[in-house]
Amino acid sequence: MSRETQQSLEKDGWRCQIHTATRRVWSRHGTNPSHQFSDVADAVAGLPDAVLDGELVAVLTAGSGVAFDRLQTRAGRRGPARGADFTVHVALFDVLAVDDTDWRPRPYTERRTELLRLLEGSPPTLRAVPSTESRGRALQWVGALAGVEGLLGKRTNAP
Repeated sequence: MSRETQQSLEKDGWRCQIHTATRRVWSRHGTNPSHQFSDVADAVAGLPDAVLDGELVAVLTAGSGVAFDRLQTRAGRRGPARGADFTVHVALFDVLAVDDTDWRPRPYTERRTELLRLLEGSPPTLRAVPSTESRGRALQWVGALAGVEGLLGKRTNAP
């Protein structure tokens, strides 16, 4: 197996921030791939002004999982290709700001509640990641999510 293929299999998505007011997608490296992911920018158009933390994920239309290499093919394009075998979804972890208020100092339980509120009625391509306080349940999810790297842990009462 080539190194590129191995790296593709080890990744499931691209970490990002979504700024809903400006309909901008920002990578964790500070690049702005909003044009390549115009479908994501369009999907957040109806959301309130917020900064969301998440991951772009290419979900295969066949329902067989996620494909990191499909995200890479979008890097050189301006939006989705007609007839593509995947759609880009955003797995959202957290809300960082709402309007002009920084939500990062608040406990995660409050931020999670606000994230769910913000996503009410949003397109199916924008979803909060599952959440549990059960270690056993979280470990079950790891085995059930083919192609997904792992878990994100946050203390519920901490910023």
